[in-house]
Amino acid sequence: MPRSTALTRIREPGIAPITLSPAQEREFATLLGIGPPLPDVANQTLAWLIALYRPACAMSAGHRAQRMATHLARIEKMLRGGGSIERYECALRTLTDPAFGQDYETWERLAPIASDPRVPASVLAQAVEARRREIDVSPRKPRRAVQAITAAYALLVWFIYAAGRQDKTRQWRFVLAVLAACDDEGKENPLAGFQSHPERLLRDLGKLPELTRAA
Repeated sequence: MPRSTALTRIREPGIAPITLSPAQEREFATLLGIGPPLPDVANQTLAWLIALYRPACAMSAGHRAQRMATHLARIEKMLRGGGSIERYECALRTLTDPAFGQDYETWERLAPIASDPRVPASVLAQAVEARRREIDVSPRKPRRAVQAITAAYALLVWFIYAAGRQDKTRQWRFVLAVLAACDDEGKENPLAGFQSHPERLLRDLGKLPELTRAA
């Protein structure tokens, strides 16, 4: 039997708080050029990133670009079909519910339009179609999206706390160290893939590495 492509609501996973080990704190502080010890807020932020990483990956399991595109195509059909009010309300609920298995960017862009009663169904359908076409031509693995978000937060820590933050090499080592710390079970090795092919992550981060090195 073929697997269903329909999206369903997802449960928020539990997030168990962690404490950085002395070795982790020493490594992060050394790469930031400020210690050890780390400032309390930096310590807590990095611990939060590590604690959040695996639950975020678990939430993304099963999410595929094609599945999302198929879901949006169904909604687009509902909006353009002139069907029952129930079908239209169903389309609105799935677009405005952040727990309905959508990627964050899709929800962030479409939810404000779908929740505005002044927006005609035809305009919403156009927005849904535009997002679907974007997903069709630029699929992204969900785990890499989690890694990119984690790296983006690591870069913000770098921008706020790093001494000599113009150091490009040390900045990249810090980002990789944060990603490596997320691999607490040893099943992934973000260092290997991103060291060999840094463009995979840099492409997702855009200009953020450059901006967080600014004086």
